[in-house]
Amino acid sequence: MTVVALAMEWIPAYRIGFYEQLRQRLDQLDVRLRVLHGQPPASRSARRDSATLPWFEERTNRFVTVGRRELTLQTVPRDLVDVDVVVVQHEVGLLLNYPLAAHRQLSSSPRLGFWGHGENPVPGLRSSRIESVRDSLARRGDRIFAYTERSKERYLHAGVPAERITVVNNSKSIPQRGDDVSAEISALVAGLEARSAHVGWMSSALDESKDLERLIRIIDRTRALDPDFEFVVVGGGPALDSLRATASRRPWMHVVGPRFGSDQAAIGEVASVTIHPGLLGLHVIDAMAFGAPIVTLDTPIHSHEISYLTDRRNAMIMPIESSDSAVAQIAVEVLTTDVGTELANQGLADARLLTVEAMVERFVQGLLTMLE
Repeated sequence: MTVVALAMEWIPAYRIGFYEQLRQRLDQLDVRLRVLHGQPPASRSARRDSATLPWFEERTNRFVTVGRRELTLQTVPRDLVDVDVVVVQHEVGLLLNYPLAAHRQLSSSPRLGFWGHGENPVPGLRSSRIESVRDSLARRGDRIFAYTERSKERYLHAGVPAERITVVNNSKSIPQRGDDVSAEISALVAGLEARSAHVGWMSSALDESKDLERLIRIIDRTRALDPDFEFVVVGGGPALDSLRATASRRPWMHVVGPRFGSDQAAIGEVASVTIHPGLLGLHVIDAMAFGAPIVTLDTPIHSHEISYLTDRRNAMIMPIESSDSAVAQIAVEVLTTDVGTELANQGLADARLLTVEAMVERFVQGLLTMLE
């Protein structure tokens, strides 16, 4: 039986739906899927957003810090070299990648795929030396699974032929609201609806990349312009406690910590704008799917999913030098005028094209190409 293995550093909760659907789709093609993973590093564990499934193969990760970089050594079974295809994350800090790449140069199997952005998505952590190592690794792979079209351009620049690149259009499962909404979130949403609040939200890992100090200034000014405005912060991370302290002095600001599934959906459904001045990643999918257009800045640190957004089409992307008051005025415009409705409608249409189902199909086609 043909076997495909995905060896990941760790599994974020939002990725579970992708793996479940990928397994089902490969089963239809008589291809067995193995997913191997370890644990998140300390820099990510505070988010409390890792997950697993009973059929995943969990291994032990060991971490080493060298300068500003975390290196991960993952223990893997010896039979990994006996599978037909192995796909790994295209990260220079994952030490598993190097012996796999070396083995591929000496053997016809397993065929090696890299899944990634093509660069460190955080500009401040890029260096020409590290990126040259990343580029060299990419050229050793049989196929690249690029997050977005922007990622593809980076791989082309690295010297990877276009015919060896599959653009998967990175996505995530949209949380669905069920009967299991927690009492805390039910009460919060009911209160927001009863007050006819104009609700903004942000759902993200809470760390310095999100420019949380500026977020607070913007939502303060938004509240000053719109007394019906309230803001909900969803997510965990090192800044969670400080944000809760900030919210304790603002009755209209609600910091609910990490939330998934029905709880996250209940909040998303009541929100009408997403305010997110710092690094944007996959939260763009949630914002579009829930009809809560994003208001953000054109900061260079956005992850590659920013390519899904177009200013004044499905989002408001303001110059980074914009004043906090100017950003707040745009947020109020989205909340209270037809501009917000038009952005939301376009975002909903775009979200229907950026589904996990479509991502799975693109991924499967890339795998089948590797198996030919």
